[in-house]
Amino acid sequence: MKPYVKKILHLLREQDASLTHLEPAFWPVWLRASIWKPDLVLSGRAHAIIAVDITLSGSVPHTFYREVVGRLLSDHKTLKVLVCLPRTLFDQSQDTAKYCQRLGIEVRLMGFGLGLEPVPLAPLRTQPAQPVRPLPHGVGQFPQPILERAKGLNNLLFSDILNGFVKKIPQCGDSDALALALVKETVDALLRCHPHFRAERDPFMRLVSFENLLKTTSIKSSDHVFHSFRVFLAGCPLIDQFYRQFSRSAKKYAICRRGGMHMEYTWLLTALFHDIGRPKEALKDFVAQEIHDDEISITGKSSRWNQAHYQRAQKILGSLGAFMASKMKGQWDGGAFDDQEGINLSAEWMKIYDRLDCHGMIGAYDFLADILGMMTAAGERKHRLFMISHAPLAALAMLLHDWRMWDHAKKWKLIPVDIQQNPLAAILIYIDTWDDYKRKPGDPVVSIAEYEVNSKGARVLVEWENEAALHGQNRKYKSFREALTGGPPYLRIETRTS
Repeated sequence: MKPYVKKILHLLREQDASLTHLEPAFWPVWLRASIWKPDLVLSGRAHAIIAVDITLSGSVPHTFYREVVGRLLSDHKTLKVLVCLPRTLFDQSQDTAKYCQRLGIEVRLMGFGLGLEPVPLAPLRTQPAQPVRPLPHGVGQFPQPILERAKGLNNLLFSDILNGFVKKIPQCGDSDALALALVKETVDALLRCHPHFRAERDPFMRLVSFENLLKTTSIKSSDHVFHSFRVFLAGCPLIDQFYRQFSRSAKKYAICRRGGMHMEYTWLLTALFHDIGRPKEALKDFVAQEIHDDEISITGKSSRWNQAHYQRAQKILGSLGAFMASKMKGQWDGGAFDDQEGINLSAEWMKIYDRLDCHGMIGAYDFLADILGMMTAAGERKHRLFMISHAPLAALAMLLHDWRMWDHAKKWKLIPVDIQQNPLAAILIYIDTWDDYKRKPGDPVVSIAEYEVNSKGARVLVEWENEAALHGQNRKYKSFREALTGGPPYLRIETRTS
Protein backbone atom coordinates (compact mmCIF):
# COMPACT_ATOMS: atom_id res chain seq x y z
CA MET A 1 0.00 0.00 0.00
CA LYS A 2 1.40 3.42 -0.96
CA PRO A 3 2.33 5.73 1.95
CA TYR A 4 -0.29 8.40 1.15
CA VAL A 5 -2.95 5.70 0.93
CA LYS A 6 -1.99 4.46 4.39
CA LYS A 7 -2.15 8.02 5.71
CA ILE A 8 -5.64 8.61 4.31
CA LEU A 9 -6.81 5.29 5.73
CA HIS A 10 -5.51 6.38 9.15
CA LEU A 11 -7.25 9.77 8.89
CA LEU A 12 -10.55 8.21 7.86
CA ARG A 13 -10.37 5.78 10.78
CA GLU A 14 -9.74 8.71 13.11
CA GLN A 15 -13.03 10.17 11.91
CA ASP A 16 -14.90 6.86 12.21
CA ALA A 17 -13.31 4.04 14.19
CA SER A 18 -15.85 1.53 12.85
CA LEU A 19 -14.29 1.55 9.36
CA THR A 20 -12.59 -1.69 8.32
CA HIS A 21 -10.09 -1.89 5.47
CA LEU A 22 -10.96 -4.58 2.91
CA GLU A 23 -8.28 -6.28 0.83
CA PRO A 24 -9.31 -6.93 -2.82
CA ALA A 25 -10.02 -10.60 -2.08
CA PHE A 26 -12.76 -9.48 0.33
CA TRP A 27 -14.38 -6.86 -1.91
CA PRO A 28 -17.99 -7.51 -2.93
CA VAL A 29 -18.25 -9.69 -6.04
CA TRP A 30 -19.73 -6.85 -8.09
CA LEU A 31 -16.79 -4.56 -7.23
CA ARG A 32 -14.16 -7.22 -7.99
CA ALA A 33 -15.85 -7.72 -11.37
CA SER A 34 -15.81 -4.00 -12.19
CA ILE A 35 -13.08 -2.44 -14.32
CA TRP A 36 -12.87 0.34 -11.69
CA LYS A 37 -10.32 -0.41 -8.98
CA PRO A 38 -10.45 2.21 -6.19
CA ASP A 39 -7.36 2.91 -4.08
CA LEU A 40 -9.12 1.96 -0.85
CA VAL A 41 -12.23 -0.05 -0.01
CA LEU A 42 -13.66 0.14 3.49
CA SER A 43 -16.67 -1.38 5.17
CA GLY A 44 -18.75 0.77 7.46
CA ARG A 45 -21.69 0.30 9.72
CA ALA A 46 -25.12 -0.55 8.29
CA HIS A 47 -23.31 -2.72 5.69
CA ALA A 48 -21.98 0.33 3.79
CA ILE A 49 -19.13 -0.12 1.32
CA ILE A 50 -16.93 2.99 1.03
CA ALA A 51 -14.67 3.16 -2.02
CA VAL A 52 -11.92 5.82 -2.03
CA ASP A 53 -10.12 7.19 -5.08
CA ILE A 54 -7.03 9.38 -4.60
CA THR A 55 -6.29 11.62 -7.59
CA LEU A 56 -3.08 13.63 -7.28
CA SER A 57 -3.77 15.36 -10.60
CA GLY A 58 -6.89 17.00 -9.23
CA SER A 59 -9.19 15.57 -11.89
CA VAL A 60 -11.17 12.42 -12.65
CA PRO A 61 -12.07 10.86 -16.04
CA HIS A 62 -15.61 12.17 -16.53
CA THR A 63 -16.85 9.60 -19.04
CA PHE A 64 -15.43 6.69 -17.05
CA TYR A 65 -16.89 7.97 -13.80
CA ARG A 66 -20.30 8.56 -15.37
CA GLU A 67 -20.54 5.20 -17.12
CA VAL A 68 -18.76 2.96 -14.60
CA VAL A 69 -18.68 4.56 -11.14
CA GLY A 70 -22.08 6.23 -11.60
CA ARG A 71 -23.61 2.93 -12.65
CA LEU A 72 -22.21 1.15 -9.59
CA LEU A 73 -23.68 3.85 -7.36
CA SER A 74 -27.05 3.43 -9.05
CA ASP A 75 -27.03 -0.37 -8.85
CA HIS A 76 -25.69 -0.74 -5.29
CA LYS A 77 -27.43 1.50 -2.80
CA THR A 78 -25.03 0.74 0.08
CA LEU A 79 -22.00 1.95 -1.91
CA LYS A 80 -20.47 5.31 -0.98
CA VAL A 81 -17.66 6.83 -3.07
CA LEU A 82 -15.09 9.32 -1.80
CA VAL A 83 -12.60 11.19 -4.02
CA CYS A 84 -9.52 12.86 -2.49
CA LEU A 85 -8.04 15.88 -4.33
CA PRO A 86 -4.89 17.92 -3.52
CA ARG A 87 -5.89 21.10 -1.70
CA THR A 88 -3.28 23.10 -3.64
CA LEU A 89 -5.04 22.19 -6.90
CA PHE A 90 -8.57 22.76 -5.71
CA ASP A 91 -8.94 26.13 -7.44
CA GLN A 92 -8.26 24.35 -10.71
CA SER A 93 -10.34 21.34 -9.65
CA GLN A 94 -13.65 22.89 -8.65
CA ASP A 95 -15.25 21.50 -11.81
CA THR A 96 -14.15 18.04 -10.69
CA ALA A 97 -15.75 18.57 -7.29
CA LYS A 98 -19.00 19.76 -8.86
CA TYR A 99 -19.02 16.87 -11.30
CA CYS A 100 -18.49 14.38 -8.48
CA GLN A 101 -21.31 16.03 -6.52
CA ARG A 102 -23.71 15.52 -9.44
CA LEU A 103 -22.85 11.82 -9.40
CA GLY A 104 -23.43 11.59 -5.64
CA ILE A 105 -19.71 11.35 -4.80
CA GLU A 106 -18.14 13.09 -1.79
CA VAL A 107 -14.91 15.07 -2.22
CA ARG A 108 -12.16 15.65 0.37
CA LEU A 109 -9.09 17.90 0.05
CA MET A 110 -5.59 16.68 0.95
CA GLY A 111 -3.14 19.14 2.50
CA PHE A 112 0.67 19.12 2.40
CA GLY A 113 0.71 17.00 5.52
CA LEU A 114 -1.90 14.74 3.95
CA GLY A 115 -4.57 15.93 6.31
CA LEU A 116 -8.14 15.76 5.01
CA GLU A 117 -10.45 18.72 4.82
CA PRO A 118 -14.03 18.16 3.57
CA VAL A 119 -15.47 20.08 0.67
CA PRO A 120 -19.00 21.21 1.66
CA LEU A 121 -20.87 18.49 -0.23
CA ALA A 122 -23.17 15.68 0.92
CA PRO A 123 -21.83 14.09 4.14
CA LEU A 124 -20.30 10.62 4.15
CA ARG A 125 -22.92 8.41 5.76
CA THR A 126 -21.13 6.00 8.06
CA GLN A 127 -23.12 6.60 11.25
CA PRO A 128 -24.81 3.58 12.79
CA ALA A 129 -28.32 2.98 11.55
CA GLN A 130 -31.08 3.89 13.93
CA PRO A 131 -33.39 1.11 15.15
CA VAL A 132 -36.20 0.72 12.66
CA ARG A 133 -39.57 -0.94 12.66
CA PRO A 134 -40.35 -3.60 10.05
CA LEU A 135 -41.74 -2.08 6.87
CA PRO A 136 -44.94 -3.43 5.31
CA HIS A 137 -44.33 -5.60 2.26
CA GLY A 138 -47.79 -6.05 0.77
CA VAL A 139 -48.65 -9.39 -0.83
CA GLY A 140 -45.44 -11.17 -1.77
CA GLN A 141 -43.95 -9.24 -4.69
CA PHE A 142 -46.83 -6.75 -4.92
CA PRO A 143 -47.35 -3.76 -2.57
CA GLN A 144 -50.91 -3.49 -1.31
CA PRO A 145 -51.42 0.16 -2.43
CA ILE A 146 -50.62 -0.83 -6.06
CA LEU A 147 -53.03 -3.77 -5.91
CA GLU A 148 -55.77 -1.57 -4.49
CA ARG A 149 -55.37 1.03 -7.28
CA ALA A 150 -55.33 -1.63 -10.04
CA LYS A 151 -58.82 -2.97 -9.36
CA GLY A 152 -62.22 -1.53 -10.27
CA LEU A 153 -60.98 0.45 -13.30
CA ASN A 154 -63.62 1.60 -15.79
CA ASN A 155 -61.96 2.51 -19.09
CA LEU A 156 -59.59 -0.39 -19.78
CA LEU A 157 -60.69 -3.30 -21.96
CA PHE A 158 -58.87 -5.77 -19.73
CA SER A 159 -60.16 -4.44 -16.38
CA ASP A 160 -61.76 -7.80 -15.55
CA ILE A 161 -58.40 -9.56 -15.97
CA LEU A 162 -56.78 -7.07 -13.56
CA ASN A 163 -59.58 -7.63 -11.05
CA GLY A 164 -58.98 -11.38 -11.32
CA PHE A 165 -55.26 -10.98 -10.66
CA VAL A 166 -55.82 -8.77 -7.61
CA LYS A 167 -58.31 -11.31 -6.27
CA LYS A 168 -56.00 -14.32 -6.80
CA ILE A 169 -52.62 -12.90 -5.74
CA PRO A 170 -53.27 -13.18 -1.95
CA GLN A 171 -53.54 -16.97 -2.42
CA CYS A 172 -49.86 -16.98 -3.51
CA GLY A 173 -48.69 -15.61 -0.18
CA ASP A 174 -44.92 -15.11 -0.14
CA SER A 175 -44.26 -17.84 -2.72
CA ASP A 176 -42.42 -16.35 -5.71
CA ALA A 177 -43.05 -19.54 -7.68
CA LEU A 178 -46.83 -19.29 -7.27
CA ALA A 179 -46.78 -15.54 -7.96
CA LEU A 180 -44.71 -16.06 -11.12
CA ALA A 181 -47.15 -18.70 -12.37
CA LEU A 182 -50.05 -16.29 -11.81
CA VAL A 183 -48.18 -13.46 -13.55
CA LYS A 184 -47.52 -15.70 -16.58
CA GLU A 185 -51.16 -16.79 -16.68
CA THR A 186 -52.31 -13.17 -16.47
CA VAL A 187 -49.89 -12.03 -19.19
CA ASP A 188 -51.25 -14.76 -21.47
CA ALA A 189 -54.79 -13.53 -20.87
CA LEU A 190 -53.82 -9.88 -21.43
CA LEU A 191 -52.05 -10.62 -24.70
CA ARG A 192 -54.99 -12.64 -26.03
CA CYS A 193 -57.95 -10.55 -25.04
CA HIS A 194 -57.91 -8.14 -28.00
CA PRO A 195 -58.68 -9.46 -31.51
CA HIS A 196 -55.94 -7.32 -33.07
CA PHE A 197 -53.21 -8.06 -30.55
CA ARG A 198 -50.64 -10.50 -31.90
CA ALA A 199 -47.46 -9.69 -29.93
CA GLU A 200 -45.81 -12.94 -28.91
CA ARG A 201 -44.90 -13.61 -25.33
CA ASP A 202 -41.42 -14.89 -26.18
CA PRO A 203 -39.43 -11.76 -25.22
CA PHE A 204 -41.08 -11.71 -21.80
CA MET A 205 -40.41 -15.41 -21.30
CA ARG A 206 -36.79 -14.98 -22.39
CA LEU A 207 -36.56 -12.46 -19.57
CA VAL A 208 -37.88 -15.07 -17.11
CA SER A 209 -35.19 -17.50 -18.27
CA PHE A 210 -32.50 -14.85 -17.86
CA GLU A 211 -33.52 -14.22 -14.27
CA ASN A 212 -32.91 -17.91 -13.56
CA LEU A 213 -29.46 -17.59 -15.17
CA LEU A 214 -28.64 -14.62 -12.94
CA LYS A 215 -29.53 -16.52 -9.79
CA THR A 216 -27.58 -19.66 -10.70
CA THR A 217 -24.40 -17.75 -11.62
CA SER A 218 -24.37 -15.56 -8.47
CA ILE A 219 -24.34 -12.29 -10.44
CA LYS A 220 -26.30 -9.37 -9.02
CA SER A 221 -29.94 -10.37 -9.26
CA SER A 222 -32.68 -7.86 -9.86
CA ASP A 223 -36.07 -9.34 -10.50
CA HIS A 224 -37.09 -7.55 -13.67
CA VAL A 225 -39.99 -9.94 -14.26
CA PHE A 226 -41.96 -8.98 -11.16
CA HIS A 227 -40.73 -5.41 -11.56
CA SER A 228 -42.12 -5.20 -15.11
CA PHE A 229 -45.51 -6.46 -14.04
CA ARG A 230 -45.58 -4.13 -11.01
CA VAL A 231 -44.82 -1.21 -13.33
CA PHE A 232 -47.69 -2.31 -15.57
CA LEU A 233 -50.13 -2.58 -12.66
CA ALA A 234 -49.11 0.78 -11.19
CA GLY A 235 -49.56 2.53 -14.56
CA CYS A 236 -53.02 1.12 -15.29
CA PRO A 237 -54.91 3.47 -12.93
CA LEU A 238 -53.14 6.45 -14.52
CA ILE A 239 -54.06 5.25 -18.02
CA ASP A 240 -57.63 4.70 -16.80
CA GLN A 241 -57.91 8.13 -15.13
CA PHE A 242 -56.55 10.08 -18.12
CA TYR A 243 -57.73 7.75 -20.89
CA ARG A 244 -59.29 10.40 -23.13
CA GLN A 245 -56.39 12.84 -22.77
CA PHE A 246 -53.77 10.19 -23.50
CA SER A 247 -55.78 8.84 -26.43
CA ARG A 248 -55.98 12.29 -28.01
CA SER A 249 -52.22 12.61 -27.64
CA ALA A 250 -51.56 9.20 -29.18
CA LYS A 251 -53.78 9.72 -32.23
CA LYS A 252 -51.31 12.09 -33.90
CA TYR A 253 -48.86 9.18 -34.03
CA ALA A 254 -51.41 6.55 -35.04
CA ILE A 255 -52.16 5.16 -38.50
CA CYS A 256 -55.44 3.50 -37.44
CA ARG A 257 -57.69 6.42 -36.54
CA ARG A 258 -61.23 4.99 -36.43
CA GLY A 259 -61.62 3.53 -32.99
CA GLY A 260 -58.51 1.40 -33.40
CA MET A 261 -56.31 3.08 -30.79
CA HIS A 262 -56.30 1.50 -27.35
CA MET A 263 -53.94 3.17 -24.91
CA GLU A 264 -54.09 0.26 -22.48
CA TYR A 265 -52.42 -1.99 -25.06
CA THR A 266 -49.66 0.47 -25.82
CA TRP A 267 -49.05 0.69 -22.07
CA LEU A 268 -49.10 -3.11 -21.79
CA LEU A 269 -46.36 -3.33 -24.45
CA THR A 270 -44.38 -0.52 -22.85
CA ALA A 271 -44.41 -1.85 -19.30
CA LEU A 272 -44.03 -5.58 -19.90
CA PHE A 273 -41.14 -5.29 -22.34
CA HIS A 274 -39.30 -2.19 -21.13
CA ASP A 275 -36.44 -4.20 -19.59
CA ILE A 276 -35.93 -6.88 -22.27
CA GLY A 277 -32.61 -5.24 -23.15
CA ARG A 278 -31.16 -6.18 -19.75
CA PRO A 279 -29.68 -9.57 -20.79
CA LYS A 280 -27.50 -8.04 -23.51
CA GLU A 281 -26.53 -5.11 -21.28
CA ALA A 282 -25.41 -7.56 -18.60
CA LEU A 283 -23.05 -9.44 -20.93
CA LYS A 284 -20.15 -7.11 -20.13
CA ASP A 285 -20.54 -7.61 -16.39
CA PHE A 286 -20.83 -11.37 -16.87
CA VAL A 287 -17.65 -11.57 -18.97
CA ALA A 288 -15.76 -9.24 -16.60
CA GLN A 289 -16.54 -11.50 -13.66
CA GLU A 290 -15.78 -14.79 -15.38
CA ILE A 291 -12.82 -13.89 -17.61
CA HIS A 292 -10.98 -11.08 -15.73
CA ASP A 293 -9.39 -9.73 -18.92
CA ASP A 294 -9.66 -6.00 -19.58
CA GLU A 295 -8.60 -6.55 -23.20
CA ILE A 296 -11.86 -8.34 -24.01
CA SER A 297 -14.86 -6.19 -24.91
CA ILE A 298 -18.41 -7.07 -25.88
CA THR A 299 -19.98 -5.03 -28.67
CA GLY A 300 -22.71 -5.52 -31.24
CA LYS A 301 -21.94 -6.42 -34.86
CA SER A 302 -22.81 -3.85 -37.52
CA SER A 303 -24.28 -6.64 -39.67
CA ARG A 304 -27.40 -6.49 -37.46
CA TRP A 305 -28.43 -3.38 -39.34
CA ASN A 306 -28.39 -5.24 -42.66
CA GLN A 307 -31.36 -7.32 -41.53
CA ALA A 308 -34.64 -6.14 -43.02
CA HIS A 309 -36.63 -6.04 -39.78
CA TYR A 310 -33.91 -4.01 -37.99
CA GLN A 311 -33.67 -1.64 -40.96
CA ARG A 312 -37.42 -1.02 -40.77
CA ALA A 313 -37.20 -0.58 -36.99
CA GLN A 314 -34.40 1.99 -37.18
CA LYS A 315 -36.22 3.96 -39.89
CA ILE A 316 -39.55 4.01 -38.05
CA LEU A 317 -38.10 4.74 -34.60
CA GLY A 318 -35.84 7.52 -35.92
CA SER A 319 -38.75 9.05 -37.81
CA LEU A 320 -40.99 8.98 -34.73
CA GLY A 321 -38.27 10.46 -32.50
CA ALA A 322 -37.61 13.30 -34.96
CA PHE A 323 -41.33 14.03 -35.37
CA MET A 324 -41.91 14.09 -31.61
CA ALA A 325 -38.88 16.33 -31.05
CA SER A 326 -40.20 18.79 -33.66
CA LYS A 327 -43.43 19.24 -31.62
CA MET A 328 -45.41 19.57 -34.85
CA LYS A 329 -49.19 19.63 -34.62
CA GLY A 330 -49.72 17.52 -37.71
CA GLN A 331 -49.91 13.77 -38.23
CA TRP A 332 -46.90 11.44 -38.16
CA ASP A 333 -46.46 9.53 -41.44
CA GLY A 334 -45.49 6.25 -39.78
CA GLY A 335 -41.96 6.45 -41.15
CA ALA A 336 -43.15 6.02 -44.73
CA PHE A 337 -40.93 8.88 -45.96
CA ASP A 338 -37.22 9.44 -45.48
CA ASP A 339 -36.55 12.21 -42.98
CA GLN A 340 -33.03 13.58 -42.62
CA GLU A 341 -33.42 14.36 -38.93
CA GLY A 342 -34.79 10.88 -38.39
CA ILE A 343 -31.91 9.36 -40.36
CA ASN A 344 -29.41 11.29 -38.21
CA LEU A 345 -31.12 10.14 -35.02
CA SER A 346 -31.14 6.54 -36.20
CA ALA A 347 -27.43 6.64 -37.01
CA GLU A 348 -26.62 7.84 -33.50
CA TRP A 349 -28.98 5.35 -31.88
CA MET A 350 -27.46 2.42 -33.79
CA LYS A 351 -24.01 3.33 -32.45
CA ILE A 352 -25.35 3.46 -28.89
CA TYR A 353 -27.06 0.10 -29.36
CA ASP A 354 -23.82 -1.49 -30.58
CA ARG A 355 -22.05 -0.51 -27.34
CA LEU A 356 -24.49 -2.85 -25.55
CA ASP A 357 -24.45 -0.75 -22.38
CA CYS A 358 -27.91 0.91 -22.50
CA HIS A 359 -30.73 -1.56 -22.02
CA GLY A 360 -33.39 0.98 -23.01
CA MET A 361 -31.89 1.41 -26.48
CA ILE A 362 -31.31 -2.34 -26.87
CA GLY A 363 -34.83 -3.23 -25.79
CA ALA A 364 -36.49 -0.59 -27.98
CA TYR A 365 -34.88 -1.87 -31.18
CA ASP A 366 -35.15 -5.58 -30.35
CA PHE A 367 -38.82 -5.21 -29.43
CA LEU A 368 -39.79 -3.17 -32.49
CA ALA A 369 -37.73 -5.31 -34.88
CA ASP A 370 -39.35 -8.50 -33.54
CA ILE A 371 -42.83 -7.02 -33.97
CA LEU A 372 -42.07 -5.82 -37.51
CA GLY A 373 -40.59 -9.18 -38.41
CA MET A 374 -43.76 -10.96 -37.36
CA MET A 375 -45.91 -8.50 -39.28
CA THR A 376 -44.30 -9.37 -42.63
CA ALA A 377 -46.32 -12.58 -42.83
CA ALA A 378 -49.22 -12.30 -45.30
CA GLY A 379 -51.63 -13.55 -42.67
CA GLU A 380 -50.83 -10.56 -40.49
CA ARG A 381 -51.91 -7.87 -42.97
CA LYS A 382 -55.11 -7.12 -41.09
CA HIS A 383 -53.10 -6.45 -37.90
CA ARG A 384 -50.39 -4.21 -39.37
CA LEU A 385 -52.14 -0.87 -38.89
CA PHE A 386 -52.91 -1.74 -35.29
CA MET A 387 -49.30 -2.70 -34.54
CA ILE A 388 -47.69 0.24 -36.36
CA SER A 389 -49.96 2.55 -34.34
CA HIS A 390 -49.07 1.03 -30.98
CA ALA A 391 -45.62 -0.59 -31.05
CA PRO A 392 -43.42 2.43 -32.07
CA LEU A 393 -44.81 4.57 -29.24
CA ALA A 394 -44.01 1.77 -26.79
CA ALA A 395 -40.50 1.39 -28.24
CA LEU A 396 -39.71 5.11 -27.94
CA ALA A 397 -40.88 5.08 -24.31
CA MET A 398 -38.56 2.12 -23.63
CA LEU A 399 -35.65 3.99 -25.18
CA LEU A 400 -36.23 7.11 -23.07
CA HIS A 401 -36.83 5.42 -19.71
CA ASP A 402 -33.13 4.50 -19.34
CA TRP A 403 -31.51 7.32 -17.32
CA ARG A 404 -28.23 6.74 -19.19
CA MET A 405 -29.97 8.21 -22.25
CA TRP A 406 -31.13 11.43 -20.61
CA ASP A 407 -28.06 13.57 -21.24
CA HIS A 408 -28.10 12.50 -24.89
CA ALA A 409 -31.86 12.93 -25.16
CA LYS A 410 -31.64 16.57 -24.09
CA LYS A 411 -29.68 17.18 -27.27
CA TRP A 412 -32.31 15.22 -29.23
CA LYS A 413 -35.03 17.46 -27.66
CA LEU A 414 -36.77 14.39 -26.22
CA ILE A 415 -35.85 15.12 -22.57
CA PRO A 416 -37.46 16.53 -20.54
CA VAL A 417 -40.46 14.44 -21.54
CA ASP A 418 -43.65 16.47 -21.91
CA ILE A 419 -46.27 14.26 -20.29
CA GLN A 420 -49.04 15.68 -22.47
CA GLN A 421 -47.10 14.89 -25.64
CA ASN A 422 -45.50 11.57 -24.65
CA PRO A 423 -47.45 10.20 -21.67
CA LEU A 424 -46.18 6.63 -22.01
CA ALA A 425 -42.54 7.61 -21.57
CA ALA A 426 -43.43 9.94 -18.69
CA ILE A 427 -45.39 7.28 -16.80
CA LEU A 428 -42.70 4.66 -17.38
CA ILE A 429 -39.96 6.98 -16.13
CA TYR A 430 -42.10 7.91 -13.11
CA ILE A 431 -42.90 4.39 -11.95
CA ASP A 432 -39.51 2.91 -12.86
CA THR A 433 -37.88 5.58 -10.67
CA TRP A 434 -39.71 4.64 -7.49
CA ASP A 435 -40.23 0.90 -7.85
CA ASP A 436 -37.33 -0.43 -5.77
CA TYR A 437 -39.62 -2.90 -4.02
CA LYS A 438 -37.80 -6.23 -3.45
CA ARG A 439 -35.49 -5.57 -6.42
CA LYS A 440 -32.20 -7.06 -5.21
CA PRO A 441 -31.36 -9.37 -2.30
CA GLY A 442 -29.43 -7.49 0.37
CA ASP A 443 -30.66 -4.05 -0.67
CA PRO A 444 -32.13 -1.71 1.96
CA VAL A 445 -35.75 -2.47 2.77
CA VAL A 446 -38.22 -0.24 0.96
CA SER A 447 -41.99 -0.06 1.07
CA ILE A 448 -44.64 1.59 -1.06
CA ALA A 449 -46.57 3.11 1.83
CA GLU A 450 -49.16 5.03 -0.23
CA TYR A 451 -50.14 5.30 -3.89
CA GLU A 452 -52.88 7.69 -4.98
CA VAL A 453 -54.26 8.46 -8.43
CA ASN A 454 -56.89 11.14 -8.98
CA SER A 455 -57.96 13.79 -11.50
CA LYS A 456 -54.81 15.83 -10.80
CA GLY A 457 -52.30 13.04 -11.21
CA ALA A 458 -50.46 10.53 -9.02
CA ARG A 459 -48.62 10.64 -5.72
CA VAL A 460 -46.52 7.84 -4.26
CA LEU A 461 -45.01 7.70 -0.78
CA VAL A 462 -41.85 5.57 -0.69
CA GLU A 463 -40.60 4.55 2.74
CA TRP A 464 -36.96 3.55 3.29
CA GLU A 465 -35.61 1.70 6.30
CA ASN A 466 -33.15 4.44 7.34
CA GLU A 467 -31.63 7.79 6.39
CA ALA A 468 -28.53 6.21 4.85
CA ALA A 469 -30.66 4.12 2.49
CA LEU A 470 -32.73 7.13 1.46
CA HIS A 471 -29.62 9.28 0.97
CA GLY A 472 -28.40 6.80 -1.63
CA GLN A 473 -31.52 7.49 -3.73
CA ASN A 474 -31.47 11.29 -3.69
CA ARG A 475 -29.60 11.63 -6.97
CA LYS A 476 -32.12 9.38 -8.72
CA TYR A 477 -35.12 11.30 -7.40
CA LYS A 478 -33.54 14.61 -8.38
CA SER A 479 -32.87 13.35 -11.91
CA PHE A 480 -36.51 12.27 -12.20
CA ARG A 481 -37.72 15.78 -11.44
CA GLU A 482 -35.53 17.11 -14.25
CA ALA A 483 -36.63 14.43 -16.73
CA LEU A 484 -40.36 15.33 -16.87
CA THR A 485 -42.31 18.46 -17.60
CA GLY A 486 -45.90 19.48 -18.23
CA GLY A 487 -49.16 18.22 -16.80
CA PRO A 488 -51.74 17.31 -15.84
CA PRO A 489 -51.30 14.65 -14.75
CA TYR A 490 -48.74 15.79 -12.23
CA LEU A 491 -46.54 12.97 -10.96
CA ARG A 492 -45.12 13.25 -7.45
CA ILE A 493 -42.70 11.11 -5.47
CA GLU A 494 -42.60 11.64 -1.71
CA THR A 495 -40.18 9.86 0.61
CA ARG A 496 -39.71 9.21 4.29
CA THR A 497 -37.85 6.86 6.61
CA SER A 498 -39.44 4.57 9.13
